[in-house]
Amino acid sequence: MPGAASGETLVRADVSDAPLVAAPIAVIGSPNSTTQFTVDILETARDRALDHAWVTFEVVERFNGRAYRKRALCQLGGIVTRNRWHEDPVIRAVIKHQGALPALSGESDLTAAQLTALGVFLLDESGRVVRRTTLSTPPPSGTPVYPADAATLQDLVHTEPGIFYAGQSPGDGLPVPLTLRHFGPTEQGGFGEAVMIGIFGQTRSGKSILAAQLLAGFAANRDLGILVLDPQGEFGRDRFAAGDHRVDFSIKRLLANLRHSRTAHVLSTDDVALEGAEAFTEVLRRAGFFESLGFKGANKEREAAERLAGLLSELTDASGRRRPIRDLRAADLPLLVKDLARFADVIYATRPGTTPGEGQRAPDGRAPKNLQ
Repeated sequence: MPGAASGETLVRADVSDAPLVAAPIAVIGSPNSTTQFTVDILETARDRALDHAWVTFEVVERFNGRAYRKRALCQLGGIVTRNRWHEDPVIRAVIKHQGALPALSGESDLTAAQLTALGVFLLDESGRVVRRTTLSTPPPSGTPVYPADAATLQDLVHTEPGIFYAGQSPGDGLPVPLTLRHFGPTEQGGFGEAVMIGIFGQTRSGKSILAAQLLAGFAANRDLGILVLDPQGEFGRDRFAAGDHRVDFSIKRLLANLRHSRTAHVLSTDDVALEGAEAFTEVLRRAGFFESLGFKGANKEREAAERLAGLLSELTDASGRRRPIRDLRAADLPLLVKDLARFADVIYATRPGTTPGEGQRAPDGRAPKNLQ
């Protein structure tokens, strides 16, 4: 049994000792694997809402004379009802003329479903969760399957660090536990590395609400800083609050209600725009723009940056009003580059008897230009 020899807890309790007080709703059928299971729905549970419901079952796996008790949390789906009599060609011919057949139609229906494992947990002798694990062998047929409830979920995930409940499951409304840790070392309760998550779905399927829930879950880690790029203003403007879009969801309210509340600081593009000519030219200098035009050395680059800042301050529109840098047009660039090229010739001009590149800067004969 893989993993059993790595120190998994030895138990002597039988599965019948499990504290599952609810009546079973299904039994494990066939075929099965260690992650996907076929179940037969019991007659007593056919009136329940089963699609997407969360269920649990327990097994005891044995290895080298030791027993390991495990509990699996699964989601139920793929419900199919079959009636072997209605699939028989002869009976179908009779049904075609007489309709439903007493004692055959309905009462002979068999309902099956598929279980998908969401998590498997190792239990100790008293039934408490020790840690996560996996199934080493498929569960035996006939294993009872029980409905899960909020207390069951809490018992299973209480050992996991970074648990955050993001919404409710669509089947039975149970809270959905997610592991959202910080990106620090695992010994400090983190993931140990950064993780990537993608959310895909149809329009109005709830992608933004789920993203906001995940954002709040990560924000619950006080040591984790978060930068949100929000081009549509869904989070910064709280567009889903106060009934907007037929929902009442506020990311700011959610952040404030965390155990360690977090404050969201909203900055618009106007707040971070490079409005100043000096800041804009400094970005160009660090990107090597002036060096590419032939300005070698920090002093020459600084002179070129000052020259360009002066040109940018003179940008005007058709009515003569000053244009901000954000309104810089493609047609402006050739004029600016041409002026800088002439300026390079000026500051690198040499006098007879001097080494090229060491000449003093010639007088600036630049005439004001109206760059429109």
